Amino acid sequence: MNPLSISFYGACREVGRAAVLVEGARNRVLLDYGMKIEPVGQPGLPLPVQGSIDGLIITHAHLDHSGASPMLYKHNETQTFITPPSIPLIDLLVQDSIKVGQLKGVKPLFFKQHLRKLMRNVVPAPYGHERKAGLWNFSLHDAGHIMGSSWINLMAGETTIAYTGDIKLEKTRLHAGAETPKSRVDVLVTESTYGDRPHPPRRELERQFFEACLEKVEDGGIVLVPSFAVGRAQEVASILIAHGFDHPIRLDGMSRKAAEIYLQYPDYVRDYGEFSDAMRHCDWVVGPRARERALEEPGVIISTAGFLQGGPAVGYALKLRERAGSAIFFVGYQPPDSPAYGLLKLKRFQTLDYDLDFSAIDVRHFDFSAHAGREELHQLIKEFRPSLCFVTHGEADQAQALAEWVKKNIGCNAIAPRMGEKFDLKKML
Repeated sequence: MNPLSISFYGACREVGRAAVLVEGARNRVLLDYGMKIEPVGQPGLPLPVQGSIDGLIITHAHLDHSGASPMLYKHNETQTFITPPSIPLIDLLVQDSIKVGQLKGVKPLFFKQHLRKLMRNVVPAPYGHERKAGLWNFSLHDAGHIMGSSWINLMAGETTIAYTGDIKLEKTRLHAGAETPKSRVDVLVTESTYGDRPHPPRRELERQFFEACLEKVEDGGIVLVPSFAVGRAQEVASILIAHGFDHPIRLDGMSRKAAEIYLQYPDYVRDYGEFSDAMRHCDWVVGPRARERALEEPGVIISTAGFLQGGPAVGYALKLRERAGSAIFFVGYQPPDSPAYGLLKLKRFQTLDYDLDFSAIDVRHFDFSAHAGREELHQLIKEFRPSLCFVTHGEADQAQALAEWVKKNIGCNAIAPRMGEKFDLKKML
C-alpha cells in the first residue's frame, strides 16, 4: 500500500495563512501558501515547508492564500499552478505586501526577485483543464469567491482529494457561484469562515445598501466604503450602478488596478457588460489632489484597505470623522484584531498611532461576504459526499461547529485540525 498523508501548515482554527501539504511515496504537493496580515509587525506565516515539493497549487489571489508563496522560491524551483487571471492579481497583491512591509519597517520575508522567480515558474491552469503536479493529476474549478478563484480536485494515486480554498455557491454581481462536483470525493478539505451562521438574503441586502448610500448622499453626506482591493470593491460599485445610483462613485487605492485586471478577463465575470458599465461610471481617483476633490461633494468613495489597516481609506476616514451626515459602511469580514472591528463595535478607531472617537458619524456593516454561509457549506459538503472531512479556515468556534454538523449529518469522520497536525489517509479511509 502506497503511503499518503495530509499535513496542515496553516488556517487551523483561524482565518488566514492557508497551507496544506499532501505527501505520497514519491510526490509532495502544496495547496496554497498564504499569510495572515497582522495590525503590527510581520504577517503571520504558515509552518515552513522542509525539503523540496513537486508542485504548488494556489486557489486564488488573496494574500491569505498566496502571500507567502514567494518564500518557497528562496530554495525551491517548482511549478506553481494558478488560473490565468490569478497570475496578475497575485503579482499585484504580493508586490503591494512588499511595499507595505517596507513602510512598516519590518524585516522582509522575501524580496521581489523571489516573486519574479515564482512568476517564471507559473503554469496557467484554466477551469476544467487537467494538469499534472509531479506524479498526480488535478483540475481547478470555479469557486465563485473572486475572479479566478478555484477549488482543487486532486487525484493522489487512487485517492480523490478536494480542497475548497475560499468558496461561494450563491450567485453575486460578478460571479455565477461555485461549480459543484460531478462525483463524490474521498477526502474534503473545506473552509469554514462562516461555518456557524448564515448570510442575509443577498437581493434584500443589496437594496438596503443602495438605499442607505442614497439617503446619505442625497442629504449631502459622503459614504466611505473600505473594501478589499480584489473582488469586493468592484462588486460594490456594480451593485450601486445596477440599482440606479446616479451620484458620484469614486474608486481609489489598489482597487483601481485590480479593476483594470478584471476588465482584461471577460470570461471570468458573470455579466461582463454590466461590470464594464459600472466601471465606466466610476471616477478613478489618482493622487492627493484627486483625493481632496473626492471630499468636496457628496458621493460614495470605495477604497482600500478593507480592514482599515492602511491604504487611502484611513486618510478618508480621518477626514470624515467629524463630518456630520457622512458614514462608513463596511462590506466584508472584519477580524477581531483589526481597526475596522473596533470601529464597528466601539465607534473608536484604535491603532498604534490613533485612538479616536467616531461617534459623530454613522458606522454600519453590510454582510456582502464572498464566502459560503452556513447553509451553503452544508449544501456543498452534501454535494462532495466525502468519506473524510477536514474543516479549516475558520475561527475555532466556526470550524468545530461545522465539523460536528458533518459528523451528525454526513456520517463521516470530520476533524478541525490543529496547526502542524499530520494524518495518515490510508489508515483513515
